Amino acid sequence: MVDAPRPLLAALALHQFVIAGAGAVVATLGDELRAANGLSATWLPWAVIAYAAGLGALVLPARRLGRRTGPLVMLLIGLWLFAQASVAATLVPDTEPFLALRAAQGAGAAALTAAALLLVPVHTNRLIVMWGAVLIVGMTVGLVAGANVPASHWRWTFWADVPLAAVGGVTAIRLLRVRRRRGPAPVAVQDAAA
Repeated sequence: MVDAPRPLLAALALHQFVIAGAGAVVATLGDELRAANGLSATWLPWAVIAYAAGLGALVLPARRLGRRTGPLVMLLIGLWLFAQASVAATLVPDTEPFLALRAAQGAGAAALTAAALLLVPVHTNRLIVMWGAVLIVGMTVGLVAGANVPASHWRWTFWADVPLAAVGGVTAIRLLRVRRRRGPAPVAVQDAAA
């Protein structure tokens, strides 16, 4: 049994949905994104790779840091970095800054993933299946959104990350604070802090 309330699990799942969608959406965005950022057709995959590299390389270091600072701090860092990088990626006109911001967006996603791993350290088969389903749906929605968004509106695919991540973050933070006020932290949070 996972010692975490269902609303907290739902909030963390929403983060993973947004993370998966943000990683996939760039893959199917068309010529408008390339023209706006000076990306050639061969460079566009690097926008996906930069995000994946930031996420993959930093999950374990972020988890280790989160054990010292606590999962709430890591959650806040992840939300701030992910939202800032998502917005900034819509404003840069060149390839290098855009790719750097995609990597920063991946780093924010790594911090959010690390916070989820710390808050829910007991991974049952049911939870793993649910998490996998959320990631698959998020990637699918990202690919479909990228392919169907009008070329002149590609920036909205990045702006959409901000409110979605914020809703999940506010929910998770409120739940954690309520649990702290009511008494001892749940076993998951105690284990994460240890």
